[in-house]
Amino acid sequence: MLQLIGILKIHSFEKIKEFLKEEHVGRISSIDENGFPQIIPMNFVFLNDAIYVHSHVKGEKLDNISRNNKVGLEVARETLSNCTPLT
Repeated sequence: MLQLIGILKIHSFEKIKEFLKEEHVGRISSIDENGFPQIIPMNFVFLNDAIYVHSHVKGEKLDNISRNNKVGLEVARETLSNCTPLT
């Protein structure tokens, strides 16, 4: 279960599952070979209580995860209500 403090604590796994079923873009963070964070947007699918992402069989992201399997996944609801069109 997620470890959040105070008012941010999530009490319902069902709400998390509902949210993940509605969203399809997340950002995976890993640590590169020089010790710096690398954040990569990824499409994902939430199915049978698991998150699936696609990846090429070779690449920096997989190299990072092979070196250090501590990764993060951030998923946010994208809204257009606060966007200002570019002119």
